[in-house]
Amino acid sequence: MSFTRRTACGFTLLATLLAALPAFAQDYPNRPIRIILGFAPGGGNDSFTRIVATALTERIGHPVVVENKPGGGGMVAADFVAKAAPDGYTLLSADIGANAIAASLYPRLPYDPQKDFVPIVQAVWINCVLVVPANSSANNLQEFIALAKQTPGKLNYASAGIGGFSHLAAEMFKLSTQTDIVHVPYKGGAPGIAGLLGGEVQMMVTSVAAARPHIAAGKLKALVVTGVARSTQLPDVPTFAEAGVQDLTTDSWGGFMAPRGTPPQIITKLSAELNRVLQDPDVKAALTSMGLTSVGGGPEVFTRFVDSEIVRWRKVVREADVRPE
Repeated sequence: MSFTRRTACGFTLLATLLAALPAFAQDYPNRPIRIILGFAPGGGNDSFTRIVATALTERIGHPVVVENKPGGGGMVAADFVAKAAPDGYTLLSADIGANAIAASLYPRLPYDPQKDFVPIVQAVWINCVLVVPANSSANNLQEFIALAKQTPGKLNYASAGIGGFSHLAAEMFKLSTQTDIVHVPYKGGAPGIAGLLGGEVQMMVTSVAAARPHIAAGKLKALVVTGVARSTQLPDVPTFAEAGVQDLTTDSWGGFMAPRGTPPQIITKLSAELNRVLQDPDVKAALTSMGLTSVGGGPEVFTRFVDSEIVRWRKVVREADVRPE
């Protein structure tokens, strides 16, 4: 075969493949979709992912299955999806730790949080709250700040583990208030709350969903919510700004991403369907009941947001001198 003929055949094949991409996207999905989640069942990330997966299943007519791959603060799941086939059938339930904080905390990640994923949509804000034991002498945020300054290095705070949101959010609080509170990492959010209830630590930043039952039972006091607005689940608890600490807002978040190389037509289709799910009144009500806020938006918006979060948390990691174990 001559060079000219081979070249012509090559161009014909390329044109055929390119023409097939829109048709492939139109046929998508034609089998179950997996959403890989980096945490154990029962937590906030697991709950919102399953709510969305159930609603998405009803919309597209094919099963959307959630698979839990806990470990490394979500990094095991992120690495798995980064190496998955970019065909739209393996997605990541992305989170603030593995997809933003880890970029600065771990210099040798097995994946690149910015290059190895295609953001699809930010799904939720995970509303969080700063809590203290019910027997704490501090009844509001300013009293707790004063207590911490009177006893530097004497108070402890719990986290769900080094490098996670509950750790970095507390470090951000310390930087903003110039307080010296000692970090005590636990192996998860539930053990951290147990430590708080047992008197081992004196403060924790955790999700509203995790803290609310203990607040309602009178075992914990909520001093402040961490978002820009009050939580519908804790309407009497002020924001940082209302409590006198300006320029400090730091809710956690979750969203959905696909492996790098996933066809743009599939990303567009997934984004459209997920946005419809997130705007569904029943889905929004279910999320709100858990202390979550439905977000939505396009891939470009989520991409810019994740980039800004990496920059934001890099500053906290450096200023607080946070280091992995």
